[in-house]
Amino acid sequence: MYDGKLPIVVTGKKHLQEHGPAGAVFRRFGRPQNQTLLAAVGNPRREAHDARQQAEYAAR
Repeated sequence: MYDGKLPIVVTGKKHLQEHGPAGAVFRRFGRPQNQTLLAAVGNPRREAHDARQQAEYAAR
């Protein structure tokens, strides 16, 4: 799913206390800003690839 790589996601206690676990308090290494957990562990390139595959399949 991640092309042989693991996403490394970090946060801090202060951010969690201020914004809660559903807030944009998670930082994935290699990305410039904090994100929600689902966005941080997501793989947008893979999701775009899967969407293209699904569209091609539906077109057939």
